[in-house]
Amino acid sequence: MKVLVVMALAALVWVVWYVAYRNRKAARLGWEDVASAGGLVYFPGARRACPVMRGRRHGVDVRLTAEDGGRPGGPYVITRVVGFFESPLPAGLFVARQGSLGALERVFGIGRLEIGDPEFDRVLLIKGADTDEVFRLLASEQTRTELMQFFERYPTTQVTQTTVTMVLPQVIDTRNDLESVLADLGDVVDLFTAASLQDESRGAAEGRRSSVPTVPPEVRYSQPPLVSLFEADMSLKGEARDSPSSGDRSDG
Repeated sequence: MKVLVVMALAALVWVVWYVAYRNRKAARLGWEDVASAGGLVYFPGARRACPVMRGRRHGVDVRLTAEDGGRPGGPYVITRVVGFFESPLPAGLFVARQGSLGALERVFGIGRLEIGDPEFDRVLLIKGADTDEVFRLLASEQTRTELMQFFERYPTTQVTQTTVTMVLPQVIDTRNDLESVLADLGDVVDLFTAASLQDESRGAAEGRRSSVPTVPPEVRYSQPPLVSLFEADMSLKGEARDSPSSGDRSDG
């Protein structure tokens, strides 16, 4: 009986090891293929270190990591994909799908912003240190619509001032899947970048308008009003009549 138990346990350990090995090998093989095709740098990960792939794809600096879900030595079960913005977005920005944070929802929900779009506010949790900047960033209806569509496909994504982080609940181990994810990541980074540039343009225009000095009505004209000119002319003529020189001319 003890022998059977030992054999069963050994078989179970072997199955767990094989699944882990197969998943890790699949991840390595798939990522090596993408890395070699796209000019990315691949780090296979030694011992407990997770494999990492870094580089630039679709105009975005990216980092991909295969992770074991908090169980060291276990099989890879998630893929973390991070894209970096070239220029930071509004300070303190945080965007996530409502309900994706679990128990942390209460903490992150404190101070959340409502954009004024009922559907958008229902789907996404938005935070930011500068409310006006965040509102300008998300002012476009098209931006909000495309952002909701992205979070529909990748509900565990989080956006901060400097990064977009996608946590995928499976090992992405094929070239096509990785290419698809990186293309979508590039699209959402471009979406935020374009919205940020529009925000800067609007902010610059508002700054120019606010910097125009307000000129009081009484000094808006470079010349005095016509009434003032007429009064000045009459005053000069009166002075001329009263002067001695004018009397001498009349006597002669």
